[in-house]
Amino acid sequence: MNEKRLGRISQEVKKALSEAIFFALKDPKIASVLTLSEVRVSNDLSYADIYVSVMGSDWDKRQTIEGLRNAEGFLKNYLAHHVKLRQIPELRFHLDDSIEHGMYMDKLIADTLRKDEESRAARGDADTQTGEEA
Repeated sequence: MNEKRLGRISQEVKKALSEAIFFALKDPKIASVLTLSEVRVSNDLSYADIYVSVMGSDWDKRQTIEGLRNAEGFLKNYLAHHVKLRQIPELRFHLDDSIEHGMYMDKLIADTLRKDEESRAARGDADTQTGEEA
């Protein structure tokens, strides 16, 4: 299938699933801090791999994925009514930790920059003191 068309279908599925999860699905297992990071529909439209990022503990993440898998029938029905496809793909949910990893990397960079600034400030004070003594 054409990559451009497949990309559009993936975006439509992602949009519809987002609406269903955030506005129609009322499952307490599903964490409130949830992001659909990516949806990849297979070439034959038989599968949709949904990558989900969940902020929270490992338990929250497992519960959210389990809740989404339990709601697959509801979500497929929602897709059938909101996305024009001959065949609704089987939904496969995957945990995506890329956002969490990115936040961790940002924290490491910020810590390194802060330590570098502190080191420069300390060296600057030492240089100033050395210059005053001379």
